[in-house]
Amino acid sequence: MPETGRGWIILIHGFHRTYKDMTPLRNLLISRGYKVSRINLPLTFSTIEEATSTLIDIAKKKIPKLKDGEKIHMVGHSTGGLIIRHFLAVSDFLPHVGRCVLIATPNHGYKLASYAEKLSKTYISIYKTMKSLQPEQVNLLKLIGNEVEIGAIAGTKSSPLLAGVIGAINDGRIEVDAVKYDELTDFITLPYRHTQIHKKDETAELIDNFISTGRFLTTSDIEKEHL
Repeated sequence: MPETGRGWIILIHGFHRTYKDMTPLRNLLISRGYKVSRINLPLTFSTIEEATSTLIDIAKKKIPKLKDGEKIHMVGHSTGGLIIRHFLAVSDFLPHVGRCVLIATPNHGYKLASYAEKLSKTYISIYKTMKSLQPEQVNLLKLIGNEVEIGAIAGTKSSPLLAGVIGAINDGRIEVDAVKYDELTDFITLPYRHTQIHKKDETAELIDNFISTGRFLTTSDIEKEHL
């Protein structure tokens, strides 16, 4: 593995996307000195468990490349964040993982997935990842808690078309309350929609802060807030 200045980050995309969706964030983090890998997972027609199994197979090839004492940091957008938590809970790679950041991740499930099943059971049977995102299905998953430092970022720019369906403060798809959970090391919101929040420089800055310090805001940021 090449020498890196800030560490190695693995990016994991969300539902019905590919590794290409994480390219803007990859470029932003590379500009901050990180080595970044994008992982392509079957997050359309497969369950979360099946996608996690694929990630475990990939990790078996990447982990041996780590130097002594080196760890991999993980960042996931949307469903990618659930994959990270499930991966850490069911695999043997927890000792090799540093800090993790979840961006707009439905940690308590995706309310619209339940509506989708009511509208079309055929849709849900084909798009198995969507079925896995139903709140009751997410509750059945084995997910990592506070065994590793995890920070979460939620969006607050909602979509007028779905405001009546989703309710509460949301990013157009996921409620802020669905992203936040008790064991998080840190939590913060940004004024962006679900499809744009992981492509912003502000998000890359927060990720950099969290991986470097375990907090989204640096000491100087906190001091500025109190001026």
